[in-house]
Amino acid sequence: MASKGQIMASSKAKKSSKSDSTADDKLAKKTAKIAEKARKAAKAEVKKAKEAAKAAAEKAKKRAKKDAAAAKEKAKKDAEKQARKDKKAKKAAKVQPERAATPAEKAEVAAPIKPVAPKTAAAKAPAQAAPKAAPAKSPSLATLGTPTDKWTVVALRTRARETGVTGYSRMTKAQLLAALR
Repeated sequence: MASKGQIMASSKAKKSSKSDSTADDKLAKKTAKIAEKARKAAKAEVKKAKEAAKAAAEKAKKRAKKDAAAAKEKAKKDAEKQARKDKKAKKAAKVQPERAATPAEKAEVAAPIKPVAPKTAAAKAPAQAAPKAAPAKSPSLATLGTPTDKWTVVALRTRARETGVTGYSRMTKAQLLAALR
């Protein structure tokens, strides 16, 4: 039979093996809890990262929309500004119609140059003593009568325009004289 000391040692061994298994169970449970917490924390961090990425994508999408709208608005303003500039340039480029010259003014331009006769000494003296008179107006083409060979081509073309001759700008002096007689 077993002695009392052996029984006690055996009972201690049973208790210690029982306590060892209980300690192992406790350690395993504790480790499992820690692992579960770590897994939950990792899962929460992944969820947060996904949400942050989604928010960043939304923000980028909104920013892109805003930038596109701003670019479209800028292009519209630039187009309007260019249209205003073009309108101003077109308005500035318009040539104001010239005032039509009167027949008397046309005659002054087209009147033939008359030769001046040399003055004698006797004729010069009264001209110097007399006060200067206002210059006489040149007669209009209508009062000059029929055109002669002494008329310039410019004067003949002016008369042709006044009388309604067509094609006068391409005519020679002889053709103009023939058309106006």
